[in-house]
Amino acid sequence: MMFQVHAQSFKTSTQNGVDLRQYKTFKVEKGELATGGVRKIDEEAFFTEFKSFVVRELESKGYVYSQEAAEATVSYVVELSTQLESEDLGPLGGTPVDNAALVDQPNHWSREFTRGTLIIDMTDVAKKGTVWSATGTMDVTKAKGAKLLDRCVRKAFKKFPKRKK
Repeated sequence: MMFQVHAQSFKTSTQNGVDLRQYKTFKVEKGELATGGVRKIDEEAFFTEFKSFVVRELESKGYVYSQEAAEATVSYVVELSTQLESEDLGPLGGTPVDNAALVDQPNHWSREFTRGTLIIDMTDVAKKGTVWSATGTMDVTKAKGAKLLDRCVRKAFKKFPKRKK
C-alpha cells in the first residue's frame, strides 16, 4: 500500500447556487488544532499567521477585512497524525543479485512521517452555513515556521473568485 502525499494539493468546493463574489466583507476566526500529541503547535502564533495570510489573499482579490461587519467568516481545522508508508517490492525488488542466496529475499521499505491536513471553511454569517471550503493534505515532518502554511493558504485561495467591482 502506498500513500501519495503532496505538499500543496488542495481541493476546493463551493456550495451550489452560491456566488462568492456577493460577499464584500469577511473576518477570520480561530479554528481547531487536533495534534493528537504528535507535535506541539502554538495556537496563538498559528492563528496570527493564518489570519495574516488569509487577509492578504482575500484583500488581493477585492474583499474587505472587517472584524465587526463581516458577511463571511473564514476559519480552519488542522489535524496532525503519524503515518506509516511502506511498500513490498517483491522477491527481487527489480535489482539484480550476484549471490544466489539473495534471490528469494524480499525487498521491503517503510518510513514514518507526520501527515498534516488543513481544512479552510468560509461560512455565511447570516445563514450560518458553509459556502466554500478547501482541504489539503501534506507531509509536515520537517516543516518549521510559517512557510508551509503560507504556501498552503496561497494554493487554497488560488482559484477563489475576484470580487465584483
